[in-house]
Amino acid sequence: MIKNNIDPYDHLVNGVIITIQHIQIPADKPLQECIYMKFEKPIVGKQLKKTGPSGIRYLVPIIPVSSTFFITDKKSVPVERKMYPGILADTLTAHKSQWSTYSHLIADFQKPDKAQKMATPQGLA
Repeated sequence: MIKNNIDPYDHLVNGVIITIQHIQIPADKPLQECIYMKFEKPIVGKQLKKTGPSGIRYLVPIIPVSSTFFITDKKSVPVERKMYPGILADTLTAHKSQWSTYSHLIADFQKPDKAQKMATPQGLA
């Protein structure tokens, strides 16, 4: 799932669900890697898809983003962090899953152990 707004005009915004399809790491330039992602909705990343290699134009290339911040103790030291604007997610909230269609679903219907509380229409169980 994307966790930052990359390009709102191209629908690459926080909360969009992705599937990683390909990771490209050039041997001669290991810090210029690119992840190719597939999105649920074809409109997402439509403009960015045009910049990818011709064989995978249906995927959206996402490159790492850099951010600089300062660590201060006795003197200010700049630190640069390079990372992809996404997180791995294995669950969705009920709100995020509304109006979605999934080809596969895994659900755990086991009763929670006594240490956990479960919300019911009558209150906490």
